[in-house]
Amino acid sequence: MIPGVLLVASVPASAQDKSSQVVIDASKEPAPPQPLPFDVGGRSPDGHVLSANSRYLVFDGTPWFPVMGEFLDLHILDLPRRSRRAV
Repeated sequence: MIPGVLLVASVPASAQDKSSQVVIDASKEPAPPQPLPFDVGGRSPDGHVLSANSRYLVFDGTPWFPVMGEFLDLHILDLPRRSRRAV
């Protein structure tokens, strides 16, 4: 945590009022993640365990944040062969 950090997000002036502002106070320690109120996750045939809590996914006991989307609009064949990996 960075002490004393306060972030404020806003919306366009046409919609600005107190109810449209989001304030994030990063100076406070967040509450620990909580278990979800339902069963989620499981074990793959090769032994990997995927689960989740109120804050993030957990892959083999480690917090996991999958990233999806375009890779800078590159195609896999645009990368040098040594940079490619099996998916």
